Amino acid sequence: AKLIHCHRLHTQAASNQLQTLQLRLAAAKRALEWHGDHAQAAGEVTAAQLALDSAKAEHSQHTLDRQFDFHANSNERGTSHFFRKPLRTKVPINRVMVNGAEVTEEPTVQATFTAHWLSIMTTVTDAEPADPIRRRAVLETLTERLD
Repeated sequence: AKLIHCHRLHTQAASNQLQTLQLRLAAAKRALEWHGDHAQAAGEVTAAQLALDSAKAEHSQHTLDRQFDFHANSNERGTSHFFRKPLRTKVPINRVMVNGAEVTEEPTVQATFTAHWLSIMTTVTDAEPADPIRRRAVLETLTERLD
């Protein structure tokens, strides 16, 4: 119940922020029409429009993220149907292209396949490995505090 209440407050605050920015833009446009100092008023209109556009984009992205989370949580439940074995979807990979030529040798196919997916599923670490002495000291400190 508390989470729902906080969510409602957050949604209302975002709505209020957009409404405030819309009013600020309308006031800046009115000031531009009424006053003779067009340079300053035009700058205020531009700034108000940019702030409103930025807030709208952020609100839209937040809404899309919430929709994605909802659908991911509601559609991908860990049921027996979800974890069932796929029906005849295994496709043998028995040839690959290496330097523009098709290769069918099994060790080469396996090595190429593994290299391809390793490049996708892993990231290259540019940082140097951690100092083993410092890492050991951090682990000991954490162990002491957790015990």
